[in-house]
Amino acid sequence: MDERELLQAIGRMMDDKLSPIGTQLGKVESRLGYVETRLGGMESRLGNVETRLDRMDLRLDGVETRMDLVETRLGNVQTQLGNLDARVGGVEAEVGTVGARIDRMEDDVKEIRRDVKKVAWQVDTLYGWVDEVDLRSKNTREIVENLPLAK
Repeated sequence: MDERELLQAIGRMMDDKLSPIGTQLGKVESRLGYVETRLGGMESRLGNVETRLDRMDLRLDGVETRMDLVETRLGNVQTQLGNLDARVGGVEAEVGTVGARIDRMEDDVKEIRRDVKKVAWQVDTLYGWVDEVDLRSKNTREIVENLPLAK
């Protein structure tokens, strides 16, 4: 066997050894791309949740402003004893409406908190996947470095 045939045989042997590693590396890179895509989606959803929280804060400020108006109206009602019955009925209706809005907002806040917990769990899972992909990449790198033909 001459030198050329020997080099061709070594080349085929290296291709046979490195082909599965290249395939595995391609799968790892594909999985990493998938994880990065999912992470981007999760970050987007987290941004949406934060936006909803900001809107809820604005709504709560509006409710507090309305509550201040209701308190002012109650003070006026107490000073005007002649119109007490008519004004108290209107204020009670407004307070009931505000209470219902607050109850709905509390339900929305609970739902947002559940969503945030879900997103946090999903982010933790994604970080676990990234760690696993990183570990697999490291193991693949060590296998390639320790191949007898690589030296």
